[in-house]
Amino acid sequence: MIVINCAMMQDKFTEAIQASSLDLKFIKKEGMQLCFETSGDEKSVAAAAKAYLKSCPDFKALYYQVNVK
Repeated sequence: MIVINCAMMQDKFTEAIQASSLDLKFIKKEGMQLCFETSGDEKSVAAAAKAYLKSCPDFKALYYQVNVK
């Protein structure tokens, strides 16, 4: 499971990840955590998701973490 910790703009994070070409499916929201499922290698998909989010201008000024749980 891949978890994105973010306090703000959680809906936009979810929309951006699902609109990307990454193999991530939204599972649930637990407080500040957005949980996603993937069928690929979790570490490489998490790294790709973080790189994708860093490339988006909407998320450059926000603090967030992308972790494998």
